[in-house]
Amino acid sequence: MHTNMMRRLGMALLLLGTFGLTGCAEQPKVDETRFRIEVVTRTADLVYGYGLSYAWADGGSERTLGGMSVQHADGSAITPGETLYFDFTTDDFPKDVSLREMTVYLTVYRPDGSMRSAAAPLKLTPQYGRIYKAEVSGSAAHGYTVRRTALPQT
Repeated sequence: MHTNMMRRLGMALLLLGTFGLTGCAEQPKVDETRFRIEVVTRTADLVYGYGLSYAWADGGSERTLGGMSVQHADGSAITPGETLYFDFTTDDFPKDVSLREMTVYLTVYRPDGSMRSAAAPLKLTPQYGRIYKAEVSGSAAHGYTVRRTALPQT
């Protein structure tokens, strides 16, 4: 189990270095070419952003497809109650991947530069044109959790 988590963390770090940062700028409208995961911060801890990696079930095993990160462009902390956005387009997925079982791993960026993974991933069956809402709660001392908070919206 520990090796698997370390592998995921290593993959997340690699992916985060590969993908650019998106801030809280005005987000494009969600249409038939994209879906969005909105993450609300519900922790009193200082949080400086989130990393996200995503995978699909592929013949009984998991296939990591990509990752992205989001934080403020000026490096400031995320305030409790603030919502950050992860947008996905058709370009984020290989043509042979069906949007049926997406697993999303969320990582919390701490003020000391460390990253903490949320205890359990989100499981989604995403559809383009939808918005999925989730929240992060907990603490570095007791662990972070991420959970869905609403049915998908259009």
